[in-house]
Amino acid sequence: DPQAQQKQTNFAVGNEVLAGGDFNARLMTEVRQNLGYTYGISGSMNPMLARGPYQIGFSTRNDKARAAIDASLAVINETLDKGITSDEMKLTTDNLKNSFPMGFASNAGINSLIGMMNFYQLPNSYLTNYVNRIEQVKLSEVNQTLRDTLKPDNFLIVTVGEVNPWDKKKAKKKS
Repeated sequence: DPQAQQKQTNFAVGNEVLAGGDFNARLMTEVRQNLGYTYGISGSMNPMLARGPYQIGFSTRNDKARAAIDASLAVINETLDKGITSDEMKLTTDNLKNSFPMGFASNAGINSLIGMMNFYQLPNSYLTNYVNRIEQVKLSEVNQTLRDTLKPDNFLIVTVGEVNPWDKKKAKKKS
C-alpha cells in the first residue's frame, strides 16, 4: 500500500530527528550532550506484521534514572507539540538518501533488505521507490505522523536497576 509506505517514511524521517541516535537527534542532544545522563540514547519503532512497539533505550546511573526519563519525555512532548523544523527535516532527508546505497554495500545488507521485504510482503518497487518517498515527505505530514504514532501518556516505562526511580524515599537512600 503506497499510502502506508509513505506514512512509514514520514515516521522514519521524524523519528530520525527525534531519536535517531546520532548527535543531531534531539534526544541525544538533550539527554547526552546537554545533561550528561547517558553515553547514547535512541528510539525506534520495532515493526512486526502488526504495529510493533516504539522503544527508547539508554543506560544511566541509578540516581539519574528519573531525571533522564523525565528529560526524555520532555523532549518527546516538545517535539510533538512544536514539531520538527524544516532545517532538521532537510538534514535528515539528505542523510537518509545519501546513506541508502550503503544498504547494498555487502551481501549481508542485501540479504537483510530482501528478507525484510519478504517478511513484510512489500512489493518489488519498495526499494526502487525509497528515495522518491523520502523526497515526497512534507513537514506537516511528518509532524502529524509523529503525533498520530507516539502517545507518551500511554508509554510503558521499564527500568532495570537497584532503585525504583519513582520511589523518592528509596531513590534518595541509594544516591
